[in-house]
Amino acid sequence: MARFDLSFRRKSILCQNSSGRESCASAKYLPRLSEDKDETRVAEGCLSKPDEGRDISEVTKSYSKDVQAVRRSPVSESSFRSLVQNARDLIALVDADGNVLYLSRSFETTLGYDPQENLGKSVFAYIHSDDASVATSAFSDVVERRATDRIVEFRLRHTDGSWRHIEAVSTNLISDPEVGGVVINARDVTGRKEAENRLRRAEKRYRTLVERVPAIVYIQESRASHSSPYIVTYLSPQVEQVLGYPPERFVRDSGLWDRLIYPEDLGGVMAEDKVTDETGDPFSIEYRMVARDGEIVWVHDEAVLIRNQEGSPLYRQGVITDMTDRKRAEEALAESEERFRGAFEDAPTGAALIGLDNRYLRVNRALCEMLGYSGEEMLRKSSFEITYSEDVRKSKDRTRRMVGEDDSSSSDLEKRYVRKDGSVLWAISDVSLVRDAQGRPSHFISHFQDLTARKQAEEALRESEELHRRRVACRYSTRARWSVLSTWRVWAG
Repeated sequence: MARFDLSFRRKSILCQNSSGRESCASAKYLPRLSEDKDETRVAEGCLSKPDEGRDISEVTKSYSKDVQAVRRSPVSESSFRSLVQNARDLIALVDADGNVLYLSRSFETTLGYDPQENLGKSVFAYIHSDDASVATSAFSDVVERRATDRIVEFRLRHTDGSWRHIEAVSTNLISDPEVGGVVINARDVTGRKEAENRLRRAEKRYRTLVERVPAIVYIQESRASHSSPYIVTYLSPQVEQVLGYPPERFVRDSGLWDRLIYPEDLGGVMAEDKVTDETGDPFSIEYRMVARDGEIVWVHDEAVLIRNQEGSPLYRQGVITDMTDRKRAEEALAESEERFRGAFEDAPTGAALIGLDNRYLRVNRALCEMLGYSGEEMLRKSSFEITYSEDVRKSKDRTRRMVGEDDSSSSDLEKRYVRKDGSVLWAISDVSLVRDAQGRPSHFISHFQDLTARKQAEEALRESEELHRRRVACRYSTRARWSVLSTWRVWAG
């Protein structure tokens, strides 16, 4: 039975070059096909299908299968030659020294080189100097049978001076009398390489950004069950500054994070975990952790659950902020406020916080008892409403001086107040102006001392002194009258 003869004949086979003219040089090593009427035919184009996305070694195997199919098929020699020449992949046949015996037309479309002009040249002539040793070493392994197929990546120079990234696989068919050389299948992967480089640069920038953020950034894979820990796949270096453990410890031991959570807070964290897992709502909670040195660390943990297109959870992305300093400041502020509250509420004299509009913001018990109003009633009034009418003007003048004119920080004033029962109360009002962080007036702190008893004593003293003065005056007047009368009598007698 007749068969296909795929030997690369060293005689002229007419073919059409890119200019449309016949040429024999470029077809020197194209397959020769013998005819057999008993063989079935193969559809033209089986070798020209694009193989994007497939491994180059798979393409080579597919190509070999196609060749075998052609060997069994009565395809015309011109048809097979057309299929090889129009394949998207770069196809080359070289001898054991790497000299070119055949190049497909794709070399011209991909790299700009005329295949005919490069016959007999070294296949390594256009390889980047940094990649030459890798390419030649891989080729030697194939030629010397140390490797059956060898995939290698290198750069080839385009005729415009740019470099193209090439992925190639070589197959040693030197001993095959029908081939007599090394078959190289290659493809241009420049686009893929550029995309990979962009991705690497973006990842580097992102990692640099993440690792400079003053917070702990983490990624956790979804856990198998609610009781099992999350698998930590990434934790930024800042975790060591906060907890004293390097990131690698948490990656190796996913249960370490849960063990460092303060025991009293673990239940709340687990409950929030469950809600996020079941509903997909963002995870957000504050809790305490025990650092390596035994210190208690407050953290704020926020994360979102990332799902795939089917809605199944993939992993969590989260940010943990060290809140220890803020919590300590809050505790110190709370203690300070508690001390102030105690000193304010329990003060033996009246005290109040008054707004710039002179309305009471806060009053203590002593002031309420002094004026006879409840705390709620006082907060609905301004200081001028309970000031004796004759003293309102000097009260307003003092406020104006402190806020706008004299810029005084404190001032005291004796004035009268009208108690709830209508009685008048004398008090000394010692007022201090409080400013905000920008230095702007914020409110007043006022202390009140009841002067009623003193004023009554002073009034009684004045009355007593007045009575004494009158008595003395009367005594002197009486004596004077008696003296005049006595003088008159003496004179008259």
